[in-house]
Amino acid sequence: EMTGRFYSVLTSYRNGAPSRSTISNYPLEVKASSAQDKTTFQLNACVKFDRNIDTTFGSDYVVVLQNHMESCAVYNRSLTNRSQINVQEDQAQEHFKIYAGPTKGDPRRPEKSNLCYERTLAAHDGAITASDGHNTCTWPHGVYVCGSDLCGEVSTAG
Repeated sequence: EMTGRFYSVLTSYRNGAPSRSTISNYPLEVKASSAQDKTTFQLNACVKFDRNIDTTFGSDYVVVLQNHMESCAVYNRSLTNRSQINVQEDQAQEHFKIYAGPTKGDPRRPEKSNLCYERTLAAHDGAITASDGHNTCTWPHGVYVCGSDLCGEVSTAG
């Protein structure tokens, strides 16, 4: 088993005051095991990965990107007949959310009402089995999500 994370805080200043603060947190967990008897061997593996990026502009606007991905696989085959695969399965899920809007209370935590994008994907044995989501994001402050990053420049003129 292996666990770890990447964590960083980056703050930009303009005219001596914080203009943009980004907290990035990427926890990772990997579990793997194997077993073998006289006729078969089996491999099991699971990976969990999160991507959380909280960006606050000034003290009153926040954009938060949250990803959670989890995937597991099992492989079992014969030791005597190498072309005999007994089990070969995998499943995966991804949840992605974007919060964007004014900060309330703790500026690094978005209000649930600021949730404007949500997408869930699931796959089994390599095929997508579920794909659901909604998008109500508007970007009145000049900053918007492009791919897995933020683009544009924040403006106070909404």
